[in-house]
Amino acid sequence: MLIGPSAGMCNTGGSLFCSFGAVPANAPTITLTAVYVTPSPPFNSDWTVPFHFNSTGTTGGNSHGSDIAAPAGTVHVTTDSNFAGRYVVNADQLTIGDDTTPLSKSNKQSTVIDASATGQTLISLTAQDGKGVAPPTIQTGDDCGPSSTQIGEWSALNVGDDTTFTNPFRVTVSVYQGANPNQVSGLCWIYLDKVTGKVTGQFLSNPANLCDSLTSPSVTPCFSLSKPGNNLQVVFISRHNGLIHLSP
Repeated sequence: MLIGPSAGMCNTGGSLFCSFGAVPANAPTITLTAVYVTPSPPFNSDWTVPFHFNSTGTTGGNSHGSDIAAPAGTVHVTTDSNFAGRYVVNADQLTIGDDTTPLSKSNKQSTVIDASATGQTLISLTAQDGKGVAPPTIQTGDDCGPSSTQIGEWSALNVGDDTTFTNPFRVTVSVYQGANPNQVSGLCWIYLDKVTGKVTGQFLSNPANLCDSLTSPSVTPCFSLSKPGNNLQVVFISRHNGLIHLSP
């Protein structure tokens, strides 16, 4: 799928090829987004799509053209049931999660992201928990990272990479046979501060940082706790990515 004002200049049959014609100096920027469906096999492997820019040279100059390889992006294709992800093209794709497998002793946590309130498309959206999620080293803020005790597993949240949204998104984490809400002291949130460029830890405490509303909270980030049945459930509302876990 091709998206952007220059999409009509491309041939989508077979190998992707776009011809932009003569591009004079100081011409407006050419913007094109190419969205690929990742292949089914092979699983648990990296998939790379290479791009090349070709030119025939500059008018009145000595250049005879160049063939420039663009930086190749790499996507890791996996069947890990603790991971869910997509590139959002349409507004009806803004909810994902690894909750297709019921919670059990072998699947102790699920993470679901609902980013529909952001109103954004053309963004990445991934959720992951399980043993494969490890937090980065905290550079500033609250030290609530790897050395802290925790309830359940880490959940890694990616909504639009490091975008800070005007309208917050909502994350629901369920922990198999988790503690009662009154046994949870708070939630650890680790994120990249775009202003300082540092990995920052923030401890949201119970009850000081509980959401005053799950539909329109006055302050974010915030969280709520409940226990439907035997499983502990936390709803985390934020305008920015990060990793989260609960603390006893």
